[in-house]
Amino acid sequence: MPGWVSKTYKNQLGIDASYLIKTHLLFSEYSYPDIPLNIITYKRLFNKWNFRAAFGSSFSNSFPIPSLEEDSNTYQNKSFDLNLSIGLEQVKSISEKWLMYYGVDIIGRTANVDNDVNYYNSGYANGNINTTQQLGIAPLLGIGFKINDRINLTTESSLALIVEKISNTRTYLPVTDLYPEKPSIVDPEFVNIYTAFTLPLVLIINFKL
Repeated sequence: MPGWVSKTYKNQLGIDASYLIKTHLLFSEYSYPDIPLNIITYKRLFNKWNFRAAFGSSFSNSFPIPSLEEDSNTYQNKSFDLNLSIGLEQVKSISEKWLMYYGVDIIGRTANVDNDVNYYNSGYANGNINTTQQLGIAPLLGIGFKINDRINLTTESSLALIVEKISNTRTYLPVTDLYPEKPSIVDPEFVNIYTAFTLPLVLIINFKL
């Protein structure tokens, strides 16, 4: 693989430039919930096969102002999302500047939403506690462009098979003392198996170390 195999640099750190542009320069994250969360990538470089890993997370915390004048409760809405993946890839040189690679990732995700209030109904602030867990396998195909010996750009697509488990609890907080305490309702757990195709819309800037 001329121009790509380095005898000096065996580690590569990547940053998702498209995520940073969309969330900090162009759009809000809430307008584009499908933006990938794996914003940091790492690769251990070998002659043919590379070890790869990716990490990303998001966290939000807010204190909604009560909508009703008689409501003296203090509300907190918070969420946490963590994505992890590990895998292997094989690299094929196309030219001195271009390469293609293919491989497979094991992907995992855990997400938690804990909202004291989503809406009001019949004297109660209706909230929920939701947990999502995902585990899957994702074959992938990508291309790369070499800027210099230490910096390159990559993008890739994947087709993932994912097993997902979702649990949800509905909560009810009395708006005033005029309403009695109301027990939470635990919904049945939901398990889903599906496929997800990722378009090559993510641009990774990689730095060899």
